[in-house]
Amino acid sequence: MVVLTKYSATHARSTCMTAGANAFFDKSTQIEEFAQYVNDGSFCI
Repeated sequence: MVVLTKYSATHARSTCMTAGANAFFDKSTQIEEFAQYVNDGSFCI
C-alpha cells in the first residue's frame, strides 16, 4: 500500500506505516519523490 496525501502530520505517517503502508508521501511536498517511486518500479499493482 502506498499513501499519497496532503495530511502529512507525523502521527498520520506512523499510523499508516504501522498499518502496513510500504511508502507514505505528502503530495504538497513530495510529489517528485512519489513519481520517482512509481517510475522506478517500486510500486507494482
